Amino acid sequence: MGFYGFYNTRTIDQNGADWKTYIDTSSGKLYHTNAAEISGIVTINNSTAATSGTSGALRVSGGAGINGALYVNGQSYFKNTNNATSATTGSVIIDGGLSVAKDIYNGGSITTNAVVIRGN
Repeated sequence: MGFYGFYNTRTIDQNGADWKTYIDTSSGKLYHTNAAEISGIVTINNSTAATSGTSGALRVSGGAGINGALYVNGQSYFKNTNNATSATTGSVIIDGGLSVAKDIYNGGSITTNAVVIRGN
């Protein structure tokens, strides 16, 4: 029979969009060829570590839109090397403030519109 009652399903929806859901029997992977919406919590029970943008338990080929808080319990790597030339350019652009609890090490120059340095 297959995964939840289907092995290979092809459907044309009310808008004429063609989509297909199937299991690749050689790899065991589930494929769905159109958008999917999940209304419950999604848990990925795989502990594969990420060592690049194409590895790890969760891999996203395009961008990721997150409309809430993002909590990361491990190191975060930003591999884009765009240099900053203003407050709205560079590899990481933050619209709000930045709070850092520990030391900051900088390998390039720092440009600011105002300088306030407070010690202990």
